[in-house]
Amino acid sequence: RETQELLQYDCLCDDGTCVSLLEVVDIRLLRAQPSTYQRENWLLEPRVPWRKVGSARWDDLHGFVDPVERLWIDGHSTKGGRNDRIPTEIAEGLTSSLRLVRVDKLKLRVSQPGLDFDNPSKRLHAGFSHAGDYYWLRVTDPKYEERFLARGRGEYHVGESYLTISIGEPHTDGF
Repeated sequence: RETQELLQYDCLCDDGTCVSLLEVVDIRLLRAQPSTYQRENWLLEPRVPWRKVGSARWDDLHGFVDPVERLWIDGHSTKGGRNDRIPTEIAEGLTSSLRLVRVDKLKLRVSQPGLDFDNPSKRLHAGFSHAGDYYWLRVTDPKYEERFLARGRGEYHVGESYLTISIGEPHTDGF
């Protein structure tokens, strides 16, 4: 795909089910395929289904967490977020675009930013403190979107969480 994302059907395993949280899977990789700032990208073999080989426990995640340091570049925010934008020219110089972090307190916020313009669409943002700064980042996990958008507008306290955070594709506004 042009933006190299995986869709749900890309994550089907040989048993016909999709990968779930904390499952460990064997995936056939063809080659590294880094792009400007997404250095971690790999091209997957689409003809070989994924194979579940085990599962991790919650306590196992601590061993995979990235070092506690600011995510990338702070100080640039959208109207509904905080520290949720990076100027494209700076992003192109980064060496990674993907992090696994642990936070003590996670808040999820459901909003409807387009209501004043007759757009009832809801958005889900995650609020958390990490490495001395605060973030409000857009949540794109389909399971969390389904679960929390159905609850309606408001803030929801989740508590301790492990977050996979990635830099998205460039927008036309230079971020």
